[in-house]
Amino acid sequence: MKKVKGFALMAKVVMMVVFVLLITRCGSPKQDPPSDHDPQASDHVVFVVQDRSGSVERSETEISVQKSFLTKYLQQHFERPADIILMGLHTYSGSSVNHRLIPYKTTQKVQEEYVSETDKLLKESSEKMEIRKQQKKMEVQLFRALFEEKSEPSSQTAILELLPQISKLSARYASVDIVFLSDMYQESGLRDFDKPSPKTKAVAIEMADADTKEMKRQFSVQEDMLKKVHSIEVLVPSGNDSKMITVPDYWERVFSNLGYQNPVNWSSR
Repeated sequence: MKKVKGFALMAKVVMMVVFVLLITRCGSPKQDPPSDHDPQASDHVVFVVQDRSGSVERSETEISVQKSFLTKYLQQHFERPADIILMGLHTYSGSSVNHRLIPYKTTQKVQEEYVSETDKLLKESSEKMEIRKQQKKMEVQLFRALFEEKSEPSSQTAILELLPQISKLSARYASVDIVFLSDMYQESGLRDFDKPSPKTKAVAIEMADADTKEMKRQFSVQEDMLKKVHSIEVLVPSGNDSKMITVPDYWERVFSNLGYQNPVNWSSR
């Protein structure tokens, strides 16, 4: 009789323990997956910076050149998934709202184990096709924002003021590329190339050193804020050859002073 009672008591204890465990499990909050498993997050970003000042002509010919240039550029820089951030060069370039994110979007895929070599090749091919598919979608969004949305030309071109914003926006990315669609003719309170213009390479470098120092003082930026930038390319609008004598010397020095370590690629086509 004592054995029966003991067994019944033990059974009750076991049932209570199971009940408590179920309540605890069901009542606990659902844990979100770690951020590093977010399928929407890319570790690479491409900044496309468009000059919206009055000094740059936006003719059909120029738009066609820019579209062709950007199509080739994106093909080269989309070897892996990347976000695009569009920014404008104008009087208020340094504004915290001067950007538009075009994110790379894809679905999370289950990691497969013990697949054959053929399956691996098929998977790689599928991933490349997915990247190209997303690139074309993002290109359509980018071109619509660049060339179809109207905006009034600005009286200034604040390029120096834009750089701290690029640094802030790229903080979460591991790799950064930048393309400027601009004559890179700085016109703002920080530096106005008309008052005076850098007439020689030596003057351009001297101005760049002074302006970098002043920019760091005004915006409290890091010494090497462009160290994550892998490439900088500039598509200069046609008809600006006379401006291009010392302007590249100035910007190459500025970028170098801020931690950029590679050549700047200048192009007019």
